[in-house]
Amino acid sequence: MLPQNPLTAIFTDALKNPEFRDTLKEIFRETLREVNTQVAPSGTKSDYLFLEEFAELLGVTKESARVKKCRGDFPEHLYFKRGKKTIFKRAEVIQWLENGGR
Repeated sequence: MLPQNPLTAIFTDALKNPEFRDTLKEIFRETLREVNTQVAPSGTKSDYLFLEEFAELLGVTKESARVKKCRGDFPEHLYFKRGKKTIFKRAEVIQWLENGGR
């Protein structure tokens, strides 16, 4: 086991505080949202959507989109899993919507 430096000890103690953990989670979520919606050098948006953005495209709440996904209402080619996250393929989703998908 590596010896702990003072900053590691402080951070480890801070992680025990639920408010600190919640703040960190929100910072990570916001950062992921920003990274996912940044415009690429070619002038196109990210090729992928998180559940929240997918729900916005459909005009439903995030929870409603999650429930529909769990029920199997969306074709499996629209998304893939990375850990616990569901990531939707922007081009596939747009094509599906243009063809009348809902």
